[in-house]
Amino acid sequence: MKKLTLCLVLAVFSISFLMGEEDYADIKNLLNKQSEIFQGFIDGCDNAKNAPDVVKLITDFKDGFKGITPTIIAVSQKHKDLAAIMQTNPPETLKPDLAKINELAPKMDVAFGKISQYMTDPEVMKAFQEFQQVMLDLQKTLSPEQKATEEQKPTEEQKPIEEQKATEEKK
Repeated sequence: MKKLTLCLVLAVFSISFLMGEEDYADIKNLLNKQSEIFQGFIDGCDNAKNAPDVVKLITDFKDGFKGITPTIIAVSQKHKDLAAIMQTNPPETLKPDLAKINELAPKMDVAFGKISQYMTDPEVMKAFQEFQQVMLDLQKTLSPEQKATEEQKPTEEQKPIEEQKATEEKK
C-alpha cells in the first residue's frame, strides 16, 4: 500500500512539476480537488465497517480521479515548462497546496492499513484493480515514454492479491 500511496503523491507532484508560471488558479483548483479526494478516502477508511463499504470507498476514490483526469491532462499540457522550478522552489502561491498534499500522504498509508483486512474479498479486489487501472492509464497519459509494454511484468503492488498469494506459496 505504501507503493500505491507513493505513486499517488508522485502523480500529484508530477502534475505540479509540469506546470507553467503564468497562471496558477487552475493548478490551485486541481491540487485542492486532489486534496479533497484524498481526504474523502481517508475519512471513508475511518468509517468503513465491512467489504461493501470498502468497495464503495475504493470506487468513489477511483471515480474521483477519473473525474479529474481531463483536468489533470489539460493542466499538465498547459504548464509544461516549470518542472525544474517546482522541484527546487515552487511558487509561493502553491506552497500551501503542496504542503497539504504532503500532509495527507502518511495519512493515506494509515487509511490503506485500516482497510487491508478487506483486500481479500473478491469485490474489494475487483474495485481495487479498477482503481489501479485508472491510475495506470493516467500515468501512461502523463508519461507516454513510460508506457507499459507487453514484455513488462507488473510489480507486486500491481498484481492481483490472488496472484501474490500463489507466488508466495511457491516460495
